[in-house]
Amino acid sequence: MTLLFKETHHNKNLNALRLSDILGNYKSLMLHRQYAGYTLTSLFSYGTLFGIATIYPFIFMQSYHFSVVAVGQLFALNGAGILGMGLISPAIANRVGLVPWLRVGALGILVSGLVLLVASSVWPQSALAAIIPILMATTAIGVIRPTASAGAMSLVEPKVAGSAASMFSFASFLGGGISTLAISLLPFSVSILALFIMLFGAIAVVCALYTGSKSGVKEMAEVPVSRQAS
Repeated sequence: MTLLFKETHHNKNLNALRLSDILGNYKSLMLHRQYAGYTLTSLFSYGTLFGIATIYPFIFMQSYHFSVVAVGQLFALNGAGILGMGLISPAIANRVGLVPWLRVGALGILVSGLVLLVASSVWPQSALAAIIPILMATTAIGVIRPTASAGAMSLVEPKVAGSAASMFSFASFLGGGISTLAISLLPFSVSILALFIMLFGAIAVVCALYTGSKSGVKEMAEVPVSRQAS
């Protein structure tokens, strides 16, 4: 990157790598209600994704007797859902607003878990009863990722953009790590996965509602996100 692109930002921050400044930025960011809402919604959406990725092969190989190759192809379909929705999501968010679209994604995760629980109970031998709801969940995750990222980064000034981006990404993958550990300790079954998706989806909905609350808008003026630690 250094060899291919020239530096375009000439206002250097000589204290950018000072630990006290970085920690000060992180503290201010997490006290910013809207930024925290976007970040936590992303955290639980990634938690859902990693939880699905952890248990997905076992469900389809043990419960539905799919081959390793077939499981890989099915999971690639979920990747296509995330990618496809990620491509069109910004255009939709521009029309309806970031927070309403974020709530749609969070609600989509919750609903997909409920559909998975009901469908797998009614048609326990049908693989489609699991394939379709899980695809719904991963598509909803594709709604959240670019929307939450855009919303979080739109709230900060350029001089703390690095801290904001790293905090957002760290939180997302922290959610993935926690969910992977948690679901690996549970029995591997479709119903467990459905309940897991519903739990993370419900928390994501709460975080998305928290993001757009009136008190959150008020806090934007009260908490200086761009504040630098002295």
